Amino acid sequence: MQTIGYPSPENVRSVFNEYRQRIRELSEIVWEETIQKTGSIRGRNWVVHFREACDSETPEEVRERIPSDDPLISTALIWGASESGQKRLFDNLAKKYSQTGDWSLIGSLVCSPLCDAEVLHHFGTGQLKERGYGYLLRVVARNKNVKKETLKSIVEDSRLESRYTEVAKSALEGGNGVANNQV
Repeated sequence: MQTIGYPSPENVRSVFNEYRQRIRELSEIVWEETIQKTGSIRGRNWVVHFREACDSETPEEVRERIPSDDPLISTALIWGASESGQKRLFDNLAKKYSQTGDWSLIGSLVCSPLCDAEVLHHFGTGQLKERGYGYLLRVVARNKNVKKETLKSIVEDSRLESRYTEVAKSALEGGNGVANNQV
């Protein structure tokens, strides 16, 4: 490919890594600014609780005591427990939010590798089939813990648009790896 004008693989890799680093730095700036601005509205304690909730180094017993009456902190608690492999806490949060209508909480639960098959089934055969939640069915179908029964329920529901059933169909036919390669 170099003979027809493409740069060397080393050059492409170098440029890619340079831009990846710039994007990482910009993302960190936006993340910090967002936390600070939200903290200026919700208070200093909110900033402390939010950082503890999402920090993967926060011990489970500390994370458990963080007040979760704020939707952003609740989401951060789910992500923090998931990233830290705190299965017991994650399961408690899944139980606590099993009846929520909050799209970000449900999405945070069902995308986690810690989410068990029963929680995925609960959401994938129920609430996520309602109008406005369909995209999350694609997330459920990509989770390695999803049961075939859940996937069948999604695929066989004639009320759902094909864009919400196609990942479940791929997972049924070819497994999790195939489903995760769907666009």
